[in-house]
Amino acid sequence: ENQIKSILQYGAADSLITISSDGTIGHHNWLPYDRNLANYFYFEKDPSIQQNSKTKKKLPGPFIRGIVLKPRAFAVTPDAKYILYGGSWDCSMRVYSISKGKEVCSSIRHTDIITCLAIDKDGLYSITGSKDTTAIVWELSNNRVDGSVSTRSVQVLYG
Repeated sequence: ENQIKSILQYGAADSLITISSDGTIGHHNWLPYDRNLANYFYFEKDPSIQQNSKTKKKLPGPFIRGIVLKPRAFAVTPDAKYILYGGSWDCSMRVYSISKGKEVCSSIRHTDIITCLAIDKDGLYSITGSKDTTAIVWELSNNRVDGSVSTRSVQVLYG
């Protein structure tokens, strides 16, 4: 319910995934708590998001013309390995691998643009909402052998 929690990941090396309005992705880190520092918390900014960086990661498009990318169209898996997103011209839900720097899965079931998306705390299910007035529950599968991801729609809700 609180989208910020799906973006800020808790663990040994906390992650913060950012997506700018042009689709540029940043994978930043919170360094461990150290009370000997004047500022107890230290944020390590992703060096690849610099203006002239050759390693800059960007969500593949094209997005639908005239769309303003908003946080509710994105979700990050609990392990901070994948970004699920909507807003694409083909009405698909797409999965982007942060480590590989590319789209690894795309699924189409909606007949209009996906405007909102959420993922459960375990990273097993996702739900998308669309301008076509449907909501679709998706099952997310991660292949441990080759690291691929697949999606399967399990329920379509009509409104």
